[in-house]
Amino acid sequence: MHFPKLNHLGLLLCYSLIQYAVLTDSVRAQQLPSSSQALPTTQERSQSHLQQTYTSNNPTDPRSRLINQAITQYYQRNNFLPLWTSTSGPTQKAKELFLILTEAWSDGLNPEDYFIKDISQLWNIPFPEYQAKLDLLLSTALVHYMVDTVAGTNPPNLLQNDVYSPQQSLTIDVALLLKQITTTENITDFLNRHKPQHHQYHALKNGLARYRTFAKNGGFPTVPSGPVLKPGMSDQRIPLLIQRLKSEGYLRESYIPDATNLYSPRIVEAVRAFQRKFNLTQDGIIGSDTIIALNTPPSALIQRIRINMERWRWLPHRMVGKQILVNIAGYQLTILNNEKVDLHMPVIVGEIDHKTPLFSDRMRYLVLNPYWNVPVSIAVREILPQQIHNPNYLQEKNMRIFAGWEQDAKEVNPQAIDWKKLGQGIRRYRFRQDPGPENSLGQLKFMFPNKHNIYLHDTPTHNLFQNATRAYSHGCIRVSRPVELAQYLLAGNKRSWSRQQIEDVLKRGQTQVVLLDNPIPIHLLYMTVYADPETDELIFYRDIYAKDLQLTKRFFKNEQ
Repeated sequence: MHFPKLNHLGLLLCYSLIQYAVLTDSVRAQQLPSSSQALPTTQERSQSHLQQTYTSNNPTDPRSRLINQAITQYYQRNNFLPLWTSTSGPTQKAKELFLILTEAWSDGLNPEDYFIKDISQLWNIPFPEYQAKLDLLLSTALVHYMVDTVAGTNPPNLLQNDVYSPQQSLTIDVALLLKQITTTENITDFLNRHKPQHHQYHALKNGLARYRTFAKNGGFPTVPSGPVLKPGMSDQRIPLLIQRLKSEGYLRESYIPDATNLYSPRIVEAVRAFQRKFNLTQDGIIGSDTIIALNTPPSALIQRIRINMERWRWLPHRMVGKQILVNIAGYQLTILNNEKVDLHMPVIVGEIDHKTPLFSDRMRYLVLNPYWNVPVSIAVREILPQQIHNPNYLQEKNMRIFAGWEQDAKEVNPQAIDWKKLGQGIRRYRFRQDPGPENSLGQLKFMFPNKHNIYLHDTPTHNLFQNATRAYSHGCIRVSRPVELAQYLLAGNKRSWSRQQIEDVLKRGQTQVVLLDNPIPIHLLYMTVYADPETDELIFYRDIYAKDLQLTKRFFKNEQ
């Protein structure tokens, strides 16, 4: 069940639900009718107001209706007894909850989404009807806060249709939640247990606090644009560059620049470390990309951190056991074992026109010396033009042609086809590349069957892993150390495989499928800010698929 933000009008209409239940006897006495009239009971008055609420408050947003109904029904079942207030005002638990809501910013959330201003205005008003409003408002804010921390503020299915979010299928029992949190000894611990527990999430949270401090202190020194600055050159911008590098600790405060404004080896080393933080080529050359990164204000980095914290809320909040994480935006594969990094390697992902989709599944088997059945789209766009240009192309690439996609389809002689006249007729043929050094899948394929036909595989072009930006594939993910990955995955089988055993099979060239005894969860993620598994330093990656822009518009719509 997903709960929406309750609009202000709906909240005001709901206030009346518990007013009579918390009025003091003196206030009730002022409203009593004459002795000749029958006195309505508190329950009858509450039911009357409940009926008025349902009649007058009919939000069109289904999530708003759900949250209204869930909270009002809870109060109704509990005879409208207050949860957060007493005759002496807000309780200690109310104070604890309010403090949690005001500090929601530390988790990248907006405290104003939880009615902080309204709660503050009602807090010290002693009249029972206002305390009743406060009670309901605190309960409403709690449910919103809980839903946001458990499943995220923006359901990913509303943002892009290629995102699967396990958290969005969760059901939150509002009645149970309110009962548990009002009876628990420590509300803070209770709510913290429902937040993401990933190491990455906490690294982002620490980074958020750090960059907010930078913003509070006035941001970073600006380094002006100018000619490309290379090691060994002198430039009048060097003093400003040094100040900028000192501001984040890349240079010590005690560092004294050369009197000639020399771009010295020590400064070059600091710039390379800075370039790594933005996934730029670490050559120490200060061009336009490095200048843009140096002059990115803390406010922009804070926004990026916050939306990536949101993405972690879409995932299971605890990564128990072995988990394979592929960060598409960061071109990295990481295997966790109870949050401990077991394996980490660079990968190549889908190019902009062939984006790698985002979803979760389970790695189920490996294929050693795989065949490659060429997708029709690639056959049309790439193979046909190449074969027309070079009649020996298929033979050189070790490719064979079959008369259909059936397993028993007959092989076709390439010379029997008029390639120049074939056109769209190529779609009826199946092209298969046999195992070998030129196979586009390399020597290993890692399968987690899915509707997108996406998998991990080796590649014959390992030189591309040296590049900082690695979006080159048609959607599948190329891994840089396939044998090491295979050895790790097969180590969990009853019959474990050594590296030598794997390499022996690969040398023989025969195709072999190996099932994993225990399929391993795999998550294809899109995190544009990611903590380095070895250093915990936040790395800011380019938004290669422009997904940050879409999420930013929704996430910050109430902060404009």
